Amino acid sequence: MLTQDQIDAFDKHGYVMLPDLFSPEELAAMDAEILRLKQLDHPQRLLEVESNLVRAIYGLETSSEVLERLTRDPRVATPAQQVLRSKVYLYQTQVSPKMAFRSAAWEWHQDFMYWCREDGMPTPNAVSIAIHLDDVTEFNGPLYIVAGSHTWDLEQVTAQQGDGWEGSARSGDKYKISDESLSQLIDESKLVSVKAPRGTAVIFHSGLLHCSPPNLSPRDRTVLFVRYNAVDNALRPVPEPRPEWLAPRHNMAISPSESTFLSSASH
Repeated sequence: MLTQDQIDAFDKHGYVMLPDLFSPEELAAMDAEILRLKQLDHPQRLLEVESNLVRAIYGLETSSEVLERLTRDPRVATPAQQVLRSKVYLYQTQVSPKMAFRSAAWEWHQDFMYWCREDGMPTPNAVSIAIHLDDVTEFNGPLYIVAGSHTWDLEQVTAQQGDGWEGSARSGDKYKISDESLSQLIDESKLVSVKAPRGTAVIFHSGLLHCSPPNLSPRDRTVLFVRYNAVDNALRPVPEPRPEWLAPRHNMAISPSESTFLSSASH
């Protein structure tokens, strides 16, 4: 559960960090499941455009009981309820692995821009919780964020560059913010490189402007994302909805578990 100071920091900056949220045993359990899912050939596993490297795996909860329980862990689900001031439902899960020396960038974007245009999300009252499964340094593809940018409306300066959901999920550049606008916005705010040890979680608003550079280091970097939407922010109909494992059309509230995700396995 977040303190009031943490909630205030989220409201002001669009993100807050939670160090040492998970134990070594819990992290090892997540690692094992992600390694298994990376080796499966299924539609939810997307490869990078110019390589056979895994760029992202979505819908983790549909293929892993361990990761499904993680989405209801009170250390994850309860903070989402707090910052959104709402009951929440599970909107999306994703793992983003960046291999040493090889993995590509994710361009500057607001998640809400995709979720609004692709899925029909009415407002940005949604949140991501990024769990660091490796030590994240300035060299291995950390999250870059613009503090306070969750309040910015970038609709008019974001142009569409292609069609279809799969290409955008593999390249991450379907909706591009103009370079001129980016330069001006970043100059007017504070650019932050989110570096933190394995086991840290970062909660950030769906409107927060962010990106991640290529991994140019000799160390892998994997981040697991659990994303929630407010139940009263249900998706509107769209002409070509994305797959359910990428953007579910229901808004069924979840209840945080009474115990942590590994403890609940024995109950």
